Amino acid sequence: MAFDNEDWTRRLRLAKSTDEITAMIMELPDGPRPEQQKETEEDGRELYLLEGRTPVRCYDERDVYFYAPIYGKIAKDCIRGLDITTMFLFMDERYNGRTHWLGGDGPLLFATSIRASDLSRETKLVEMLCGTYEEAEQMHQVAIERVCTTPFAKLASVYPNMHERTIFIG
Repeated sequence: MAFDNEDWTRRLRLAKSTDEITAMIMELPDGPRPEQQKETEEDGRELYLLEGRTPVRCYDERDVYFYAPIYGKIAKDCIRGLDITTMFLFMDERYNGRTHWLGGDGPLLFATSIRASDLSRETKLVEMLCGTYEEAEQMHQVAIERVCTTPFAKLASVYPNMHERTIFIG
């Protein structure tokens, strides 16, 4: 039997113990099997989760929202007033026409971004993208080296595998 949200909320209010809540959870039907799921989201995105250091395909967007705050960030450094952050993206960025920083194939699931530490309403950032945890760690180290040797304004023009974009804070 599937519960709708109102029914679920009503049942939770009536439960008198954690044992009753546990029993209610155990009554929930299993989710659909992956072969019954859509291959991509409506806009073409493919979603992923990390199992250890390995990205695995995710077929339920709700899982992404649950795990994103837990293990999105892989590394963060601040050098010369610039934040260098490497994180797991939870979705393949290839659908945007983005490219792998080493020219590789496969999903683009990790990003290293470089931006000014103090955010303004319009903040420029430079990004590199890759597909594996190991590449992400290497990419983070490369970003640190590049920040130490190249002015921020020239990063995207000096290194063609770095994408420049502007984000708006508001």
